Amino acid sequence: MTSTNYTLEQELTKLLREARLQDRQARAVAVRLGWDGAGTSTLATAAATEGYSRERVRQLEERVRANAPQIGVRAVRTKAALRLIEELAPIATRDVGPHLVLARLSRRRFELSGLLSAAEILRPDSSVVERDGVALRHGRLQREAA
Repeated sequence: MTSTNYTLEQELTKLLREARLQDRQARAVAVRLGWDGAGTSTLATAAATEGYSRERVRQLEERVRANAPQIGVRAVRTKAALRLIEELAPIATRDVGPHLVLARLSRRRFELSGLLSAAEILRPDSSVVERDGVALRHGRLQREAA
């Protein structure tokens, strides 16, 4: 995959594979973390999608979180998506997905909560936060509170 041809979904799927999750496990964790594009979900919802217990999904999620720093996925698309949202902020969270598609960073609508969970795990520098249905730059949020 060249950097111009792959998507946010593919980048995050690669991380799940490199965390040594089998397909079914990866799908459950992707639903939990919102990496399927649909937004984050509860442990119960993620577990039900693949027939796991909530505890098993929690364990699999923890494996991804613990191994992500060692895996070395460069998070190129995640970083690009976060930069785009920073530039567009403030922006309604419902409008994030279409912008990611237009920028060819994702194949289909990708919810902000999934992007933020990826940022939390992959740790790229980002100032994007979500407040009351709006994506904001953290610095702007602090200025508005003052």
